[in-house]
Amino acid sequence: MPGWVRLVGTGSRQNPWKAVETTLKLASGDKTAFTVPVAQSMPSGMRVALSDPPEGITIENCTPVLGGLRLVMSAKGKPGQKGNLILEAYRNKQRLAMLPAIPFEVE
Repeated sequence: MPGWVRLVGTGSRQNPWKAVETTLKLASGDKTAFTVPVAQSMPSGMRVALSDPPEGITIENCTPVLGGLRLVMSAKGKPGQKGNLILEAYRNKQRLAMLPAIPFEVE
């Protein structure tokens, strides 16, 4: 599905999700929208933040949608920049969850 980051269950209680077969392509100097599927509904007031964000990569917007979270990321990095994005979910400054690493590449 274009615009979706695919996650698959591992069956482990400690780490129920892992990222697979997806490299998020971020356009340098532009914004990229994509959806991260989540297994549970998101509680009201939840916020998402990048854990140890790569230089030049930011979350512009995060909106709960049916079956996931719609994120808009801004990339001001150099083309060829690669790494992993780690998303953490918070509510009232309390961490609720850490999503799996999402591989990315700035184009």
